Amino acid sequence: MNSAARELKILLERQHQNVLRLTAILQDERTALTSGAVPSVEAATAAKQDCLQALEHNMQIHLDWLAQSGLAADEHGIVTHLRCCDPDGQLGLESRWRKIKESLSRCREQNLLNGKIVIIHQRQTQQALAILRGGAAQDETCYSPKGHAPNGIASRTLGRV
Repeated sequence: MNSAARELKILLERQHQNVLRLTAILQDERTALTSGAVPSVEAATAAKQDCLQALEHNMQIHLDWLAQSGLAADEHGIVTHLRCCDPDGQLGLESRWRKIKESLSRCREQNLLNGKIVIIHQRQTQQALAILRGGAAQDETCYSPKGHAPNGIASRTLGRV
């Protein structure tokens, strides 16, 4: 086994472990979201960010190797690179790559589900705030993704002591 193939095998193994870790983190995040455990949600979010950074770092290494080999950074280029490093398939690089892609697909689905849970909680909070403000519960956005209140929603005093 040449050194390039060995390094690629190690990189793919590391990627697969990171993806499996991300899968577990997303499941923990879902549990935390459904239970309303804010510290657990924050811990899962931090762990998810760390894991995603590791995945991105390793993928960048792989993309750099593709570029050095003159291959495109797409599925065809990746598979070509895997086959060049493991022409007889004894290292199982291509099957490792398929496992990584399948696991990433499951992560994407879990992340989308977690996002839907967040949206549901956000709507419930918005409805409660609308009621507290003396208005009817409606489908209004309290804050934009940048943290700004949209036009028409002014802050109001909820009570005085």
